Amino acid sequence: MLAKRIQPMASQAKRLYVELMFQVMGRALQAVSEVDSEVQGEAQVLPIGFLFEMMVMPDGAKLIVEHIGEGRFHYHGNSAPRPVDVSIQFKHLTHAFLVLSFQEKPRSRLPTTACW
Repeated sequence: MLAKRIQPMASQAKRLYVELMFQVMGRALQAVSEVDSEVQGEAQVLPIGFLFEMMVMPDGAKLIVEHIGEGRFHYHGNSAPRPVDVSIQFKHLTHAFLVLSFQEKPRSRLPTTACW
């Protein structure tokens, strides 16, 4: 019975966390691109006006960032001024939460016993 009451609160907490992390990531990308020459160098290979989006499907939180030239990014929040060029879409809130809370481990295609 208690689990049924806690489940909606847990889902709401995940939703808020994902929204917060998208905001932090977007603002951080914009800020670091204004001061870090290494980031600017990496971003300069993108075409000016390139829009990148991360989102939770179908209508969840979004992060939209645009390359505005000279290696600088502009954070648009959750609304794009035009169709995006690249979209990374999480199929479920739980998947986004696991990735953004650093709990999802990448799957390695290398054998675990490989010696380098």
